[in-house]
Amino acid sequence: MEFKDFAIGVDVEEISRFSAVKKKTHRLFLEKIFSPEELRYCFAKSRPAMHLCARFSAKESVIKAVSRLSNNAVNHDKIAVQNDINGVPTVILKGKEFKNFIVKLSISHTKDLVFTTAVVVNNNYASQKTAKK
Repeated sequence: MEFKDFAIGVDVEEISRFSAVKKKTHRLFLEKIFSPEELRYCFAKSRPAMHLCARFSAKESVIKAVSRLSNNAVNHDKIAVQNDINGVPTVILKGKEFKNFIVKLSISHTKDLVFTTAVVVNNNYASQKTAKK
C-alpha cells in the first residue's frame, strides 16, 4: 500500500565525515549543500562538524520523504534547515511545487552519529481527500 498524503524519510550519518570539512578549502561543496545562513550557524558552533552533519542528514531525510510524494526533484539547495525561536530545527522547502508540503523534523545525535527523521505531509492531497467525502 502506498500513501500519497504523507511519507517518512530517515537518515544516519557519521559526524567524522564532516570533521575535516573547512570553510575555505571545501567552499564549493559547502555552498552546493548549505545556505549561507546554515553555514553561519554551523561554523559559529564549537563543534561545526556535528552541526554540518545534522543539517546534511536532515536534508537527506527530507529528500527521501519528498521523493515518495512528488515527481519533482528536490535537491539540497531547495531545503533550508533553520531553528525556530525556541531552538527547534524546522524545514523550509523552496519552490512552488512544494508549497503544500508540511515538514516535521527530528534530529538526534551521539558523539559519533547523527540520526534524523523527516515526516512530510502533502497538505493538498489530504485536503482533496477530505473535500471528496
